[in-house]
Amino acid sequence: MNPLRLAHDLARVTTWWASLPDADRRTLYRPHELTRATGIPRHALPHVLEMLGWHRARRWSRNHNRRVLRVLYAPPGRRVPLPPRGRPPLDVLALFAMHTTD
Repeated sequence: MNPLRLAHDLARVTTWWASLPDADRRTLYRPHELTRATGIPRHALPHVLEMLGWHRARRWSRNHNRRVLRVLYAPPGRRVPLPPRGRPPLDVLALFAMHTTD
């Protein structure tokens, strides 16, 4: 990778992130959102964001009954959360209360 281009991309992400108000900063971003906001090509994002301390994670999700591998980025100081695993917790008392109100 061209060092001058890398330095330019690092500066772009840093100035974009610094210019965002705290209310507009999100905890997760997709690559196309970062490309649109910074103008950095998608193939250069992993290198640039890793050098700036962003956390990158690949997660499987579903789209139209198909499994899709998604890439998510979290800003420095945050991590992409793990997806929930297993069955959701079952609250037996809430189910019992729901059926006794009839």
